[in-house]
Amino acid sequence: MVAVTPVGRAGRSFARLVNAVTGPRGRWVTIAVWVVLAAAGVILHGRLGDVTTAGQSSFLPAHSQSTRVVSLLKSKFHGGENIPLFVLFDRPGGLTPSDRVAIGRIGTRLQRLGLDGATPVFDPLTTTGKDLLPRGLGLVSPDGQAAIIALGINAARRDAVTDSVARIHQLLRAATPAGLGAYITGPAGLAADLERIAAKAGTTLLVVTVALVLILLLAIYRAPIMAVLPLVVVGAAYFVVSGIVYFLADGQLIKIDTEGTLLLLVLVFGAGTDYSLLLVHRYREALGAGTPTLEALRQGTQASAPAIAASGSTVIAAMLVLMVANLESTRWLGPVLAIGIAVMLIASFTLMPALLSAFGARVFWPRRLPRSAEQHVVWTRVAGLVGRRAGTLTTVIVIGLGLLACGNLVSHGTIGGGAGPDRRDELQRRHQGARPPFPRGSVGATDRARAQTPHRGRGRPLE
Repeated sequence: MVAVTPVGRAGRSFARLVNAVTGPRGRWVTIAVWVVLAAAGVILHGRLGDVTTAGQSSFLPAHSQSTRVVSLLKSKFHGGENIPLFVLFDRPGGLTPSDRVAIGRIGTRLQRLGLDGATPVFDPLTTTGKDLLPRGLGLVSPDGQAAIIALGINAARRDAVTDSVARIHQLLRAATPAGLGAYITGPAGLAADLERIAAKAGTTLLVVTVALVLILLLAIYRAPIMAVLPLVVVGAAYFVVSGIVYFLADGQLIKIDTEGTLLLLVLVFGAGTDYSLLLVHRYREALGAGTPTLEALRQGTQASAPAIAASGSTVIAAMLVLMVANLESTRWLGPVLAIGIAVMLIASFTLMPALLSAFGARVFWPRRLPRSAEQHVVWTRVAGLVGRRAGTLTTVIVIGLGLLACGNLVSHGTIGGGAGPDRRDELQRRHQGARPPFPRGSVGATDRARAQTPHRGRGRPLE
């Protein structure tokens, strides 16, 4: 590997930075600073859920009719982004009189439960349980087999839905008579299930990502220390980003949702691993050429910097383009993910070289270093093939990608909320093949608002 000579003021400044973070004292100072920042990030990461947005106005465009209706309900009717929650009771063979009395009492207890953001129960059952309204749109189904208790939860309040569903579950377990089925359904029940699944998905995603990256690094380097160091750098960067995002979201400068936190994790891990591979490859190449360890590290860092900086800058620019999107949830992904890549770049140029300097060439134990770059026989042949057949390979790859992209021309349909190849729950199995106790759509509410026009005096529907 040819020694890298810094060019220009930026190159010389970067060379001084590399010399500082890899020096005998500078490396320990750099590591200590990142440890402190990462520790603070771990604390703030646990509070990130407190500033995560909720409610439809947090992801829909500000000018959409649904968002305007929500604003109208808040300003004129003192309402919120209420979504309906239904507690469905059923017994095969029909509800008994004692069931109806128990359901009425549960409705009364729900009103006294003091749920966060909850509206009063709509038309609760009386103790006699004879509220049979026409067309099955009331509380008791026409066939007398099922009954519904309905209330609204303000989805704009963080954790109001999940906390309310959890407390209602506790009440149902304690107050539902034996043999009477009790289920939480409706948009609020679905939202609580999705929130629970998303929390599990975040943990699963973290474990799978770390395991996959670790396996790949072990396969590439065949050195345990070298496989773990990139994960340490990526983890530190991720927690620092979490802290920065928390402060910005808490100051209402940006918005962050559950989807953004999951994508941030994947992007930082992917980019950080890529940057580490580029830097370490140049480092090993310099060591293989016989360069002293510290000098080889500095040369490798400077040699890989242009490629890493170009890659990171391209991703940051691409992420910032998302800010022109109309959908709020997509628009705010831009700055969040851009901050993640920017912090990952800084970690790659500071923390990674500092850790490599602290360990020295021992990071490659127990594998022996190649004496020269020419010993990479396989990749030398691959590079030669690409050089000789560049046009042919380009044509084949473009045609192959085009054929694979043709799948987008076929409609695959959509999967709505609650649909998909998931296992059926007990309630679905019980009513499979039977006529539903309530008409379809009777548990789905639609808000419709009319704006008064000042000149004609007639209402114009917003939604």
